[in-house]
Amino acid sequence: MLRAGDVLSVGDCRMLIRENGDPASREPLRVPESSRCPVALRAVAGPLSGRVLPLRNRLELGPTSAPPLELPQGESAAVSLSWADGMLRLQLEQRSARYPLRVNGVETTGLALQPGDQLGLATHRFVVDAPGMQPEPELPLAGGPRDLLPEEQAGPRGEVWWLIVTAAVLALGIALVLLVRL
Repeated sequence: MLRAGDVLSVGDCRMLIRENGDPASREPLRVPESSRCPVALRAVAGPLSGRVLPLRNRLELGPTSAPPLELPQGESAAVSLSWADGMLRLQLEQRSARYPLRVNGVETTGLALQPGDQLGLATHRFVVDAPGMQPEPELPLAGGPRDLLPEEQAGPRGEVWWLIVTAAVLALGIALVLLVRL
């Protein structure tokens, strides 16, 4: 499954898949403190791949964090995730000269995160897992108009008797042909 922020390599060509818009310009999800859900960063690529890093109030990733965020060629960078004003905020604390921080393929220094966002820094890729942050879908009203199912549109079951009779006549005809030939 491809998502915004993934890098595709075809031979010597590398392609970055990114969002059409800027993630910083979208409407942030606000979650009251009383209904905050568990949030975690799931490492999907890079040296930390397979690890899940839980976020309680604040999560810091950098050269001195546990686990350390190591970048190639001795580079260093630090990022933090925290709750602020009911939003899950990402902030770039220490910038790397060579490797920018990207959210869904778009370079950034900080923004409000949403569930499913992908963070990329050098070879590291993290996905925000926060299922409780997504708004619950609205249920349709029971009394309102609804679309008919194909079974309901087909009509009553009694209208198919002729299909059964036709199938029986064809089966009888095939049986007679086989009986006469043998």
